[in-house]
Amino acid sequence: MPLIVNADDFGLTPGINRSIAELHRAGVLSSATLMATGAFFDDAVTLAHANPALEVGCHILLVDGTPALPPEQISTLCPNGQTFRPSLTRFVADLFAFRIRASEIIA
Repeated sequence: MPLIVNADDFGLTPGINRSIAELHRAGVLSSATLMATGAFFDDAVTLAHANPALEVGCHILLVDGTPALPPEQISTLCPNGQTFRPSLTRFVADLFAFRIRASEIIA
């Protein structure tokens, strides 16, 4: 059975993108998870196309970031009306207190 090595945050910074491409070309990295709202998403997509053997999945972000959907459509995930909660601790506390709608996570 082959070892799968995955990298997170594809699309976050140029350095992360470059590192993922270089490690993949070196045969060390199997896959990466792409951040749809990452500041360097387009650069990551270009690198993914240039490295077709690199498996790319979706990096689901629910904490400390910008949503792909308009915040008003996922208001329980964006309590400040713009971004997700800044910490995993706050997210988990609000999730278990039923202050986050499951339908918004699914969306």
